[in-house]
Amino acid sequence: MKKIKLSLVSYLNTFPFLSGIEKSGFINPEWIEIVLETPSQCAKSILSGSSDVGLLPIGAYLTTDQSKFEVITDYCLGAENEVKSVLLLSDIPLEKIKTICLDSQSRTSNLLVQVLAHEYWNLSAEFISSEEKVTNVEVAKLLIGDRALEKRNHFRYSYDLAKEWFDFTSLPFVFALWVAKKEIAGRIEDALNKSIKFSEDKISELLHYYNFPNVITFEEAYAYLTRDMSYSLTHKKKEAIERFSNLVVKNNLV
Repeated sequence: MKKIKLSLVSYLNTFPFLSGIEKSGFINPEWIEIVLETPSQCAKSILSGSSDVGLLPIGAYLTTDQSKFEVITDYCLGAENEVKSVLLLSDIPLEKIKTICLDSQSRTSNLLVQVLAHEYWNLSAEFISSEEKVTNVEVAKLLIGDRALEKRNHFRYSYDLAKEWFDFTSLPFVFALWVAKKEIAGRIEDALNKSIKFSEDKISELLHYYNFPNVITFEEAYAYLTRDMSYSLTHKKKEAIERFSNLVVKNNLV
């Protein structure tokens, strides 16, 4: 039987998913192939059909034909408030920022920072790719994932986009959803739910197997995964997805 190809984001925040799949015993390793990628690569793999199941960033989910796949599991990548790993970093205060360098690894966060700039901060900034040359000092940089955790103390000002979204909307934020090809969804959803629940219940024990980068301690990682990240796909999170979708359309970002 051909292996099911599963795409996961290669950041610390997906540890409960990866460890559950690998350690719970609910998913036979003989029939699944796990590929670790950046969020943008995950989106490309899923939307091209090269992956059968995986984490689809909300930015891609909102801007593609959703009939190609099914949303599965009771889980997502989300945050109730401050998340610490999706940051706008700068050496000048927010109101003085003229240029924002977007993150090539995340369409979702790029959309979120533009929505916040237009709808909440009332900020008239130029948005450029991270590869473009910056010609002024009134600049901020968007970073996500483990790179944000690493660089968060290297700048004078740090704006947490999940917290800014909550302050603006009083809603949590969803960064990615589990999706699967329609012919695969029924075969894997229950096993994924059980695997992730297993990991949630044993997160402290399982974290001892994780190879931590120098920038974060075990205690910080545990707090990040159990307090800052929020994985249950609740009604409020579904409401947040709809609100974000409406604002993306309103601001002509698709």
